[in-house]
Amino acid sequence: MEAVGWWAAYAYLEKARVAGMATVKRDARQDVTLSRFLHTRTQARLALMGAGRGLPVELEPAKDSGGPGNFRIDRVFIEVVTAAEDQKFKDYERFRNDCRIHLFALDRGRETYWEGNFPELLNGDDFECWKSRAAEAAQHVRNEATRSTYSATP
Repeated sequence: MEAVGWWAAYAYLEKARVAGMATVKRDARQDVTLSRFLHTRTQARLALMGAGRGLPVELEPAKDSGGPGNFRIDRVFIEVVTAAEDQKFKDYERFRNDCRIHLFALDRGRETYWEGNFPELLNGDDFECWKSRAAEAAQHVRNEATRSTYSATP
């Protein structure tokens, strides 16, 4: 849904012939990170507010002090700053994905259903221990029944 709003803002700004759209679109295509998406979406929304009220708007204008600004509405330059993705969040998402991959590998089409939560981010030895306990749980289920539920978390 956010992408549709982003696209609609760009379409309006292009139709209004706002200067600098080509630069903004190029930057968005070259950098597809969440941080860039948030930056250009905010930039487009704010520029849309100005253009929608009939004010002169320019994206990526040159500032008197040198270098580009993010956009200008009338005589006001606005710089948009977004927070980049937190490395801890990225590490935990990678860890959760490793957990999912391990559980899917243990399942191998045997219809083993897991319940419970993934553990908090574990270091290498603790993660290996968790993987071992999950493998033991999968083996237990295969030995006991064809369809069972078993939790690998304590």
